[in-house]
Amino acid sequence: VDYWQITAPSGTNSLNLSVTPASTLDTLMQLFNSSGVLLQTIDSPSAGFVGDGQTDSQSGIPVTAGQSYFVGISSTGGSGGIRPGSAMRTY
Repeated sequence: VDYWQITAPSGTNSLNLSVTPASTLDTLMQLFNSSGVLLQTIDSPSAGFVGDGQTDSQSGIPVTAGQSYFVGISSTGGSGGIRPGSAMRTY
């Protein structure tokens, strides 16, 4: 599992997350608060085999401005790289 720390900027109350794996990976993404409590699991439906390369994404995840969060990304198999991306959006 690889982890990235993100901090919600001032005026932000939701988070959009997406990860696009290499074509040979099947990824699983999880969002944790700063205490390590799991808040969200994001996993695209598999096409029936490991290494489907589908993007995992979720929009509108509630967050608190100024708080730190951790995004964990792992693979259920295959090889290659991942390209994590996140965007904060104020509603």
